[in-house]
Amino acid sequence: MFPGAIRLGRRDTIARKVPAHLTAYVGEVDLRQIVGSSEVMADQLRELLKLAKQRNIELRVIPIRTGWHAGLEGPFSLFEFDDRDPPRRT
Repeated sequence: MFPGAIRLGRRDTIARKVPAHLTAYVGEVDLRQIVGSSEVMADQLRELLKLAKQRNIELRVIPIRTGWHAGLEGPFSLFEFDDRDPPRRT
């Protein structure tokens, strides 16, 4: 499956009639680094804000001062189950 199809599938999952809950972790450095023009970056930030206003989407920013963490190694998924204690949030 090519990356575009994965992105579309993910979008459909959070936008369907009964949407999945998504907690997205974004590094502060990623929000500050200019990729493309200032206009492109502003559009991207506006889109993130729009998505974060949805009830099923939670956007969390990992501060630069956090230093190294396992999330820097690549994408990850965090699963929560009703019969287990939730993961600790620090």
